[in-house]
Amino acid sequence: HGYAARLGQLISSLQLIAEQKPDFIIPSRGPIINDPDASIQKLIQQIRLLYQNYLSISAYRWYYPERMNTLSDHVLGSSVRADGMHFSSFIQKDPPSWYMHFSNSNLVFAADSSAFLIDCGTTTAFEELVKLKESGRLKSLEGIFVTHYHDDHTNFINDVVKEFNCPVYVTKELKDILENPAAYHMPCLTTNPIPDLTIMKDGQKMSWKDFTLTFKFFPGQTLYHDALLFEKSNGDAIFFVGDSFTPSGIDNYCLLNRNFLDPGTGFLHCLDILKKLPPNVLLSNQHVAPLFAFSREQLDHMTNVLLESNELLKDLFPWDDINYGVDEQWARIYPYGQKASPGKTIEYTMKVFNHSDVSKNFILKPNAPEGFSVEPNIVSLVIGAKTEGQGTFKIKLPEQISPGVSVLTVDIKFDSWDLHEWSEALIEIVP
Repeated sequence: HGYAARLGQLISSLQLIAEQKPDFIIPSRGPIINDPDASIQKLIQQIRLLYQNYLSISAYRWYYPERMNTLSDHVLGSSVRADGMHFSSFIQKDPPSWYMHFSNSNLVFAADSSAFLIDCGTTTAFEELVKLKESGRLKSLEGIFVTHYHDDHTNFINDVVKEFNCPVYVTKELKDILENPAAYHMPCLTTNPIPDLTIMKDGQKMSWKDFTLTFKFFPGQTLYHDALLFEKSNGDAIFFVGDSFTPSGIDNYCLLNRNFLDPGTGFLHCLDILKKLPPNVLLSNQHVAPLFAFSREQLDHMTNVLLESNELLKDLFPWDDINYGVDEQWARIYPYGQKASPGKTIEYTMKVFNHSDVSKNFILKPNAPEGFSVEPNIVSLVIGAKTEGQGTFKIKLPEQISPGVSVLTVDIKFDSWDLHEWSEALIEIVP
C-alpha cells in the first residue's frame, strides 16, 4: 500500500543535489541539465501537485484518516494539506434485510433463504458461511461472483464450491488470471487457481429469484476487476464494486495493479458506469461495512481530478503516452512462471500493449540463460494503437541442468527507446 511511495525520498534527493549548487547535472539518461536549480524546483513542484491531486480523492482517507497527515508530510511537507472531497453524500448503516456483510465478503439472500455470494478470500468469511449453513439461515448457495483476483477475495472460492456445489461467475476479462494466476506478475495473486468458471459478457443480465443481476467489467482498483448490480423487484438495488471505491473516493493504492488512464478506461470508465446507474442504487465495497452512494457532483469531481492528474503526468513522463509511465506490465512475458524438465522445449509469449495513439513497430530480443536455446532470436511486431500484440518464443532447456529457478528476459526496441532486459519470466527446473 503506497501509491508512488518513494516520491518523498525523490524530493529529498533532489533537495540534496540542489544544496550542492551544481552548475549543471549529467543524468544517466536524458540530456544534460544546464539550469539545475530551476529544473529541480519545477520537478518538485510538479510532484507535489500530482500527489495533492492523488490524496484529494483517495480511498485511504476512509480507511486510515489518522495516517493522512503522515502521507501528506512525506511528500508535500508539514505546511501543505491536500483538500479532500467530502465523504459520500449518502451512507446507509442499516442495510436492507436481504444483504449481509462479513469479513470482506457479501451475501444476497432470496426469500427462501438461498443466497448469492460475492467473494471469499479469508478464513473468517468461509467459517461464517459454514455457520450460516449449520444454523439454517443459509439453505443453499446458488452462485459466487468474484470481483477481482486479489488473494483476499479468492483464496477460499474453491472451498466454498466444494462445500456448496455452486457455479462461479466472472466476466471474460478475469477468466485467465483466475484460472492461471501463476502466468501473471501482479500484486496479491492467489495461489489457488479457480477452474470451471461461468463466463458472463460485460453488461449481460441474469434473473435469479426476485433479482435481476447485471455483470460488468469494472477496471477500477485493478485492470482485472468486475462489478455486479443486484436489482430487487421492489426497487431496492446494490452495485457491488469490489475494492474500487470507498465513501472518500477511489482505491488506487498500488501502481502495479495496472490502471489505464485514457477516457473510457480504468477509473474514468468506472465513473462513467456509476453516472449511468439509477439514482436509487447503493454501492457496496467488500471492505466497507456501510452501503454508500455518490452525488452526481461528486462523480463529476472525481472525473475532473483524474483528468487533471493526467495533465500533470504528461509533464512528468518522457513517453508519448502517460500509460507507459504507470503501467509496468505494458510489456510482459506470458506465462510469468512455468515449470519444465531438463531437455524439454517450452513456449513463452511476449505480450506488448501499444498505449500510443498510432501503430508502432516493436523489436523483441530474448535473453536466455546460458545453455538454453531460443527460437527465433528476434521478433518484430507491428501493433495497432491502443491494442495488444504478441510474439512467441520456443525455449529448449539443456539436457544437463540442476533443479532450480532460471530467469528469462527480453529486450524491447521501438521508436528511440532501447530497453534492455525490460521484461522477465521465471522457469522452474524440475526433475
